[in-house]
Amino acid sequence: MAEGGLNCIKYLLFGFNLMFFLCGAGILGVGIWLRVEKGDYVSFTDYEFATASSLAIAAGAVIVIVTFFGVVGSIKENRVLLLMFFVSLLLIFCLEISAGGLAYANRGKIETEVKKDLNVTIHEKYGKEEGTTKAIDKMQEYFKCCGNAMYQDWRYSQYYLDNKYKYPPSCCMKSKRTDTCGGDTKNLNQRGCYEEVKNFLLEHLLIIGIVGIVFGLIQILGMILSMCLYCGISKQGTYA
Repeated sequence: MAEGGLNCIKYLLFGFNLMFFLCGAGILGVGIWLRVEKGDYVSFTDYEFATASSLAIAAGAVIVIVTFFGVVGSIKENRVLLLMFFVSLLLIFCLEISAGGLAYANRGKIETEVKKDLNVTIHEKYGKEEGTTKAIDKMQEYFKCCGNAMYQDWRYSQYYLDNKYKYPPSCCMKSKRTDTCGGDTKNLNQRGCYEEVKNFLLEHLLIIGIVGIVFGLIQILGMILSMCLYCGISKQGTYA
């Protein structure tokens, strides 16, 4: 009976590791996709876009490695690997909680910094740095917005002064977008980009939260199963 229960836990842990591996591979894939496809956003703010992709790649790689401990430990009934698997999951879980808490505690500061960085990007970097210019253009075209808080933000930019007081074509409404449309404010999108981007992120916070909770529950399940198998193997060895 005890042997059957141990085998059941072993297969459950193997199934968990399969799910965990898929999660890690998915995060790794997203990180690589961000790096390859969204590289234009790297210099958008001081909180570089590349950092997000690097973190995703690192997190995905760590998870894939951790699943190796779980799979081999459960199949070989190796207590050392199972303990390493448990400790690794516990550390990852604690880091996630800490990161979430810090992000929540500093949400106001982050918001202020992003606003400031976006202004600096518009005023000083647009038109001079190719990656930054593409990022701002894509943002303004996608969200149908212009400037940080309002289209007038561009009046303080070097681009505006160098181009005879014209706004970037990406500021213009799609139906009126030409190379010279920035010369007439009637052609411009009137809404600022910061609020549009902020609202977009808020709309997706629920999805992000649900994914985070599910991922956390999967980790807790993995820790419980690994410790049960660890204790079961220890008892089996004692009775033997």
